[in-house]
Amino acid sequence: DRSVLSSAIAVSSAYTQFAMFAGPAIGGWIIAHYSLTTAFVVNALGYVVFIGAFLCLRTPPGYQKPEIPPRSVMADILDGFAYIRNNAVISPLLWLVLVSDALAMGFYHMVPAYSELVLGLGILGVSTILACRGLGATLAALGLAHGGAQAARIERVLWASLIAMLALAVLVYTSNLYIAAAIACLMGFAGETRSTGTMTIIQLSVDENQRGRVMGTMFMLSQLATGIGAYLIGAFAVSYGLQIPTMIGVVIGVAVWLAIYLQRSRSTITGG
Repeated sequence: DRSVLSSAIAVSSAYTQFAMFAGPAIGGWIIAHYSLTTAFVVNALGYVVFIGAFLCLRTPPGYQKPEIPPRSVMADILDGFAYIRNNAVISPLLWLVLVSDALAMGFYHMVPAYSELVLGLGILGVSTILACRGLGATLAALGLAHGGAQAARIERVLWASLIAMLALAVLVYTSNLYIAAAIACLMGFAGETRSTGTMTIIQLSVDENQRGRVMGTMFMLSQLATGIGAYLIGAFAVSYGLQIPTMIGVVIGVAVWLAIYLQRSRSTITGG
């Protein structure tokens, strides 16, 4: 039901983020005490749980599938693009999502390199940073679940995005594990507030018959941005180190954020 949609999104995200908190901690322990092979085996067995849960999914009682005329996948994608482009709320948020995901997930894939080159700790640094990031994200998701739709506001999403980017800029230059862990927790909290808040705003503002197209299009673009971000940071890190390409990405992200923040007073983007 739409009245509890925002809380449902946040609760779902809390489960995911808790897994991202517990997974690296458990995985790091298994690798350190057993082997990398054992960690991969345990990870593969985890899909049994996923498949079992998937088989238990049921359509809610009384659900009526809407009549949808047969269309091609490309036509649906183009419809999603058109709807996003013409929506004064979703279009700016899309740009923020793309830049934020490119930065956040680009660095996420570079955490092993960061742990090795900056922290000098190997698997201990990787598991600690990822676990703390997941912990912060879990706390944010639980807070959003408690706050419901009122917790998902444009202003909160915008400021959370900025905090997440600035936290990344500080983290990439931090060589102390304890400080890095605290910053990773903050980055996870702010990043999840931005991610789940954006998801809630979009789901609540999109027409029922366009929601699937819009969410599918945004997910596709987000995955593309993630891949590009990881590739660019990794490629330039080979020649210039990890800090410089990450900082360039942060500067670009802050510039996009500033443009969207200034636009909010001249459009339908408000704090509500």
